[in-house]
Amino acid sequence: MRAGLSGDATGSLVVERYDELECTLRPQRSTGTRSARYAVIVRNRANVPVTISLSATDPDEFLRFSFAPAQLQFAAGAEATADLQVDTQAPAADRERELRFTVAATSDAMSAATGGVFVQSRASSSRHSNRAGTIAAGCYGCGWRSRCSRPRC
Repeated sequence: MRAGLSGDATGSLVVERYDELECTLRPQRSTGTRSARYAVIVRNRANVPVTISLSATDPDEFLRFSFAPAQLQFAAGAEATADLQVDTQAPAADRERELRFTVAATSDAMSAATGGVFVQSRASSSRHSNRAGTIAAGCYGCGWRSRCSRPRC
């Protein structure tokens, strides 16, 4: 370029719409007898504001889901969080079980999903038994001695 030369130019730049959502769950795995709480984090990586709705499903239909809030609004490049409560009807009777589920964040133009696991633990009873099924004096048979509030179960 030569010294002393200058110029002007005009033009236009068209920025196309870019849509991308990212959805994560914290923690991805949680344990409880009947319920667990999670945080659903949604990132709007798009270059436009977005309103999304949250939903969840489990293939076995053992779980109920409730979101607070169930709908999120945020600007381009922003992040929003909702609370998720996962409930099941009855505790596992004899062993732990893993219940897998999927959380989806959906808008008119885009969607994202992530998976989670609720590990349903066995229900503990107010009367503790040893392996033979008899009532354990002082809970010695089941190991609950230090946590049991009853003098004899």
